Amino acid sequence: MYQINLQKSFQYFWLILFILSAIGCGGETDPVVPGGTKIKTTIAPGPKPINVRVVVPYAGNMPGFMNHKARKGANQTEFQSRVLKLLTQVNQPNKEVANKQFFLVESDKGNNPSSFKELYHLIDGTKPKSYSKSVDVPKLFRDATEMKEFDKYVTVIVTDLVHNGSVKTDLSAIKTLMTDALAKAAPKVAVSLYEETSKFDGAFYPAMR
Repeated sequence: MYQINLQKSFQYFWLILFILSAIGCGGETDPVVPGGTKIKTTIAPGPKPINVRVVVPYAGNMPGFMNHKARKGANQTEFQSRVLKLLTQVNQPNKEVANKQFFLVESDKGNNPSSFKELYHLIDGTKPKSYSKSVDVPKLFRDATEMKEFDKYVTVIVTDLVHNGSVKTDLSAIKTLMTDALAKAAPKVAVSLYEETSKFDGAFYPAMR
């Protein structure tokens, strides 16, 4: 695997695994219309607080989005601005999020429990650390769906979807492997994929080269 040093914009993605659950009805009321006829109505409750997991790889090409080699005081990349905002919104006390968990993925070793503070300082570039050039994207998906109490959380995975795992894989099979890794969680899960672009600075490791 070789590296290319460059400074440009690349794509990264938000993969959000929504847990599907039935929404219960609220309390019933019986208003009376002229003439004394009662009408059965139900009032839908407001949205219930959700549990959220945020998974961020710090391996492969991902540190390049985090401007990890930038000088102190450098302008934030689009990636930094958006993901830091996400972390902050999830972490702060609010009515929308009941429980929150943060995970850091380093190489192909799986999801390591992290903290808001650790992830924040990695992403904002103030406390970078060494990282592996290898990240297995299908395994990233499998690990997320196999975490304890997966069916009780909305899981947000932030990744560039560039597979450069340590195990040699035919690139034509990657899409199928990613789909298979998520299929195990179906039909309980809805998957949404959002694409963003951001400045990238540093070494880029092309898949399987």
